[in-house]
Amino acid sequence: MIKETATAFNLFQSDELDQAEISGEHVKQNEDNPNLQKVPDSKVFYFKMNQKSNDKDTIFANEDVRRAVAYAIDKEGIVDDVLADGSSASYGYIPKDFVKNPKTDADFREDAGDLMETNEDKAKEHWEKAKKEIGDEITIELLTSDEDAEKKVAETVQYQLQEALPGLNLEVKSVPLNNSIDLTRNGEYELAMGRWGPDYQDPMTYLESLRSPNNTNYESDEYDDLLDKITNDYGNDPEKRWQAMIDAEKTLVEEDAAIVPLYQQTRSLLVKDNLKGIYYPNFGASTIFKYATYN
Repeated sequence: MIKETATAFNLFQSDELDQAEISGEHVKQNEDNPNLQKVPDSKVFYFKMNQKSNDKDTIFANEDVRRAVAYAIDKEGIVDDVLADGSSASYGYIPKDFVKNPKTDADFREDAGDLMETNEDKAKEHWEKAKKEIGDEITIELLTSDEDAEKKVAETVQYQLQEALPGLNLEVKSVPLNNSIDLTRNGEYELAMGRWGPDYQDPMTYLESLRSPNNTNYESDEYDDLLDKITNDYGNDPEKRWQAMIDAEKTLVEEDAAIVPLYQQTRSLLVKDNLKGIYYPNFGASTIFKYATYN
């Protein structure tokens, strides 16, 4: 298990690894390296905001807090300056280049548009409303894995939010990936980095993950009703089903501000010339070695 980009890069350079995943400055420094491969992915990273803990409302039960956080994050800065690996900012829960409109062949993101774009003025407006209810000095813990890229994203978001939202103290807690998954699964967090990769090629593989009950304790009759209609009523009407999925995503991300999409991953890999045949699908397993050859 290699958690740091620098370690993976050094092992690749010394021929101890045949493939290494890199990010940040190591990608910038290797843009002209013929061994560099950028692999588009459908995995979306986002912030989970836990609305209830031990049967009591948390700070994120306050909609103005959720909106303030969502509007304050500079996603373009994260992908351009921190990750620098080809990942793209996400303005919805469904990734781009994943599914197309069954009638027009348009990409889902093209039809659904951008949701909850960065807006400093709106962030401050909602934050001031929130502080009237929860006080002027607020501490929130951000849970993330201790993998290199996630830690750097968390540190950047810590700076962004504390600058944009006066009175906020954001504390970053980095733990091993399996631990972070267990903590979020059990609802033992306030704000946490989440990640979702698709099991099958349909928007419902994302949307179903936030159906009630879920580990953010987000509840919406409107959202659940849309998911029921998509599943039970619109199976033979692709156009209605498509529009209902667009409506469900908008309810989740924009109307309820239940989660904050951050970025869609692109994997930057250094691969030795003699390693061939590795396949990177955009749903299911992220890497398939079955057809790999090594000379």
